[in-house]
Amino acid sequence: MGTAERRRAARENAARRRAYLAATQTTYWHGGYPGLSAGQLLRPPKDVPDALERLLDQLAAVQGTVYGEHPGEFDRVYITTDRELARAFGHRMRNEIGASVGALYRVSPVGDLEADPDYENVVAGLSASCSAARIEEVEEDPVVMTLDEERAAAGKYQTWESGGPMYDAEGRVIPDATMRALGLTEADTRALWAPWTPWQVFTRDEQRVMRYLAEKRQRADS
Repeated sequence: MGTAERRRAARENAARRRAYLAATQTTYWHGGYPGLSAGQLLRPPKDVPDALERLLDQLAAVQGTVYGEHPGEFDRVYITTDRELARAFGHRMRNEIGASVGALYRVSPVGDLEADPDYENVVAGLSASCSAARIEEVEEDPVVMTLDEERAAAGKYQTWESGGPMYDAEGRVIPDATMRALGLTEADTRALWAPWTPWQVFTRDEQRVMRYLAEKRQRADS
């Protein structure tokens, strides 16, 4: 093999190695506070002035996080392999007048990764936390999506405490054992709630459900 052929073969091998690494490397995303730049480190809320207070205010406003059973640890940075899920977290961030201001970043973790217990039993490796994350690229600032898109991106991973998905692929509520014991079916939840209705709404809609079931029984008896 001549010199030219060896160089060409070396370039081709290098290209194949780069393609392989690109195909096998995990890409992580973070949706969070806006206005940051590539190269900056994302720090946990406890290390950012006023961030923890703002986060607690947001959690209190919705009376619990929409995306899991608990809000997470304030000394960790949360990242995900699902770009749309990260966008949903970014879009969920609001300013003082309630407008969405969050950004989407492509990041690389700093330090060891810990599995996120909110998602590990749903999709292994979907979400993790680390001590910090470096911003590789600002993907979207601010995140622009509809409220329904935000709810769909996060809701597809939501599960009942007893297990099983909370929504079907269309965002309709799948009754859990408690709902079924009351007599609610998939057809009933479709009639009661729009796609991707937040769980804080339908789990506290007891009076409406009781009226619906009473009317359902009256129709059956007539």
